[in-house]
Amino acid sequence: MMKKDEFITEFATKSNMAKKDAKVALDALQQIVYTHMNDDGGIKLFDGVTLARSWMNERVYKNPQTGEPVTVPGHYKPVVKFGKLAKDSVNK
Repeated sequence: MMKKDEFITEFATKSNMAKKDAKVALDALQQIVYTHMNDDGGIKLFDGVTLARSWMNERVYKNPQTGEPVTVPGHYKPVVKFGKLAKDSVNK
């Protein structure tokens, strides 16, 4: 797995930026993405990659130790949707 520092280094190299500037740019990108994931439909980050949120309804689970029911309230969860371009790049 590529670590964040390795990603920043490669991003800086490919975009002809100083590593410090690349880190600032990626931090700004992260802030924008996290802010706009709540928008309707999410945010299309790259061709074939969409970041969004999805609603999980309230659920009742069973505590495995006591057997008592536990209610988990409804909440949003982050989701990543991959399009054909992203799927094809993985299957090369």
